[in-house]
Formats: sequence, structure tokens, C-alpha cells
Amino acid sequence: MLRRVREGVLEGRRLRLLVIGANLAGAAFGIHYYRGQLLSTEWFLLPFVPDSSIAVGLFGVALWLQVTGRKRRLLSYLAGCLSVTYGAWTLAVLFLDPSYYFNPVGSTWFLFNLFLIALPHFGMVLQPVLLELEDVDMPGVAAVLSLLLLNWAVDYGLGTHTAIPEGLVHGASALELLLLVSSALLLPRYREALLRV
Repeated sequence: MLRRVREGVLEGRRLRLLVIGANLAGAAFGIHYYRGQLLSTEWFLLPFVPDSSIAVGLFGVALWLQVTGRKRRLLSYLAGCLSVTYGAWTLAVLFLDPSYYFNPVGSTWFLFNLFLIALPHFGMVLQPVLLELEDVDMPGVAAVLSLLLLNWAVDYGLGTHTAIPEGLVHGASALELLLLVSSALLLPRYREALLRV
């Protein structure tokens, strides 16, 4: 019975519309969050700066297309990969240096990072369960993986990654690479595992 309730909630149109709205609002908030970095970045590198904003924006668009019956298989796959990668990456970075992101406990900075950064990024890790992911052929997976690798190379090769403590840059780079390759290769299996929980 619990499984039927969960499946009914996950298949509901209202939940999907709420998630679409939350993702589009998150994309707008993220652009605002990155405004300083965006203003100081060369125009041709701008698409590589707001990783999470682009992830949630694409996710919102992919889910909207799915709800309206105009699903795009590769866009859904890319959106799911970006959502998992940058949701998990952000959570890991936040908690790898909690003294930087969460001190002092109870402060406005703590509350901002907990409620406006950590919790939404946790949602990014879970939301691919809402996508109807069909098997993507190997050329499709290769195309998605190529885009993800390009973003990673620009982030860490040209320095467009988000501002993080200097001591975390190499580890964050390795983690992002691991996450994006894993998500590109295992996204449908990850979604199925989430559905079984």
C-alpha cells in the first residue's frame, strides 16, 4: 500500500508542476547568487559559470516538456545528470568544509547555507525520480558525457567553478569528474534505485 501511495504522489501532475516552479525559481535565484562572478567573466564563458542554475533550469524545462507530452529524451537525460552531479557536488563541498559554510551555527549565514543552498541541492539529487528516462543509446550517452566533460574542463581549466575554499579545489574537481561520469553512465539505474526506496 505504501508503494502505491508513493507511486501516486510521484506520478501526480501537481507535484511535477510544483517541482517545475521550484526549479525555475532556483535557476533565477542562482543567477542572482552568481551575479558577481558572472559580471567579471568573459561573455563566451558565461554558460559555464552557474552550474546549478543551468542544471535546475534545464530540469524544469525537461519536466515541463514531459508534463505537456513533448518529452525530449536527451534533454531529460542531460537534465537528470546535471541535477544529480551538481546537487551531490554542492552538498559534498558544503560538508567538506563546514567551518567555512556553517559557522557560526544559528547565524544568518548558517541558515542561508542550510535552507537556500543545502536543502535545495539535496532535492536536486532526488528529483530525477520524476523524469521518465528511457534508455539512451551509446551515441546519446557519449554526447551527454561530452557536454559534462566540457563543462568540467572549463570549470577547472579556465577557473569558472564557483568560489570555494582554495584547499578544496583539487578534491572538488576530482569529485565533480567522478559524479558526472557516474551520472552519465548510471542515471537510469540510479532512478530505479530511488524508486525502490
